[in-house]
Amino acid sequence: MGTAARLLFIDDEERVTTALRAMFRRDYEVFVANSGPEAIELLRREAIDVIVSDQRMPEMTGVELLRQARELSPGAVRILLTGYADLAAIEHAINECEVFRYLMKPCPREQLRETIALAVDTVRGGGLATALAPAEAVPGDPVAEPSPEAAPSVAAVEPEAPVAEEPPAPTATPATVTPLRPRPAPTALDGRELLVLSAEESLLEAVREAVPEDVEVRQART
Repeated sequence: MGTAARLLFIDDEERVTTALRAMFRRDYEVFVANSGPEAIELLRREAIDVIVSDQRMPEMTGVELLRQARELSPGAVRILLTGYADLAAIEHAINECEVFRYLMKPCPREQLRETIALAVDTVRGGGLATALAPAEAVPGDPVAEPSPEAAPSVAAVEPEAPVAEEPPAPTATPATVTPLRPRPAPTALDGRELLVLSAEESLLEAVREAVPEDVEVRQART
């Protein structure tokens, strides 16, 4: 059996970190810190798998802490706990700290347990980069295309019919061929799909214009 995953909880209220330690200590190795600087010092000494930080702390905000934690512990999965009024913090956390999840406070115990378990599975499978990479198709996914091995051949579905002889086609005047638009240079997105999560059609069109033509762009409104 492998070693237990190592969790770090950061909150300026000691009663909160004490409760979190008690909640998770049976399944994981738990570390706690009651300030951002204390957490930074701990990250310099210990290898941590999952970092869970509160946003509003007096000496250092959660976003500032997670930004530094990304440099000190790039393989760790980062989670931010924040309130409804901290929408700007959520934006910074996603764009600058590459957080795995953000949870609204107060967070139900079961939701926190499920998120921690998912984070541990993620880091044991390759870290945050793996979590943010395009997911592989799963069986039954209506968007996924069948693999070549699974897809029946055309010959197996429709018997080959004899080809009837056709009279020679009359000579036609060559049509004018319109030059094709030059294909954009290959990018890391070639052959992949993008999902735009927005009800704004203008954003969807802007994304389609920005990526190569062979990248499939799909939309989800909710």
